[in-house]
Amino acid sequence: MRRIRILAFVLLLLGLLVPGAPAMSDSRVGLDMRVLTPAFELIEDGIAVSGYAFNDVPGAPRLPVHGAVLELPASGRWELDFVSSGSHILDPRITVPAVPVPVANQAKMGPGDPLQNTTTVLTEDRPDPTIYGRDAYYPHSPVVAGAEQWQRGNACCPSVSFPSSTIPSRAS
Repeated sequence: MRRIRILAFVLLLLGLLVPGAPAMSDSRVGLDMRVLTPAFELIEDGIAVSGYAFNDVPGAPRLPVHGAVLELPASGRWELDFVSSGSHILDPRITVPAVPVPVANQAKMGPGDPLQNTTTVLTEDRPDPTIYGRDAYYPHSPVVAGAEQWQRGNACCPSVSFPSSTIPSRAS
């Protein structure tokens, strides 16, 4: 009987020394978000998707986008990954225009608040040369994560999904 007690004590002691399950901060927690894109529409000035907004980065291609804010774990690292269910090529002759760029010198019109009585902001068609000058897809990834933010004690990350991409330098 004494041997059983000593063996049980040794096993209990070994059990305390052997690392158990990983700590909660080391475990992986997943968040699934599905973005289902309805049919693309070919419109006069490019591509549209019903219910989606347009990319608003000045000088970048005006592509449809779906935005979302993702809640992040309160501590630890995080990463964003995506899975595409498939793709198809739209008519290659479609030209996707650039997002208009605000005219830089409109604020120098005179003393006082230059936009006080302004109802519209002057813009010009000026494609970004760092995007349109390269032979590469825009965007570089179908899902783009913004900077991590904290709101009311919760970590979150704005993200934008692009259901379509383009190679602006190949536009006709």
